[in-house]
Amino acid sequence: MPQIYTNTIPQNDPVLMSYMGNFYGTEHYYTNHFLSFKYTDGVKGFCEQAHAFWLLDIIESVVKTNKAMSEDLISISLMVNNDNTAFITFKDSTKTI
Repeated sequence: MPQIYTNTIPQNDPVLMSYMGNFYGTEHYYTNHFLSFKYTDGVKGFCEQAHAFWLLDIIESVVKTNKAMSEDLISISLMVNNDNTAFITFKDSTKTI
């Protein structure tokens, strides 16, 4: 079961950036009945602070449809553009999506 963490946050919200800057590593891993992966304190904190639990749905879709991403750890970068569109990149040790 892959563990997921975020390593990039939107640059247009200084409060969120400050909050997310406190996450290095994790103390807990989270999951629920609807997800096939575990996620870290940073992902949980981001979803709560940014009201972005939709991100978990996107992660679930990518993890389930990309069997090649079988690593135990997947890095996710989320960049928000000025027009409020976003670009999400998923990386494991061998593949970027």
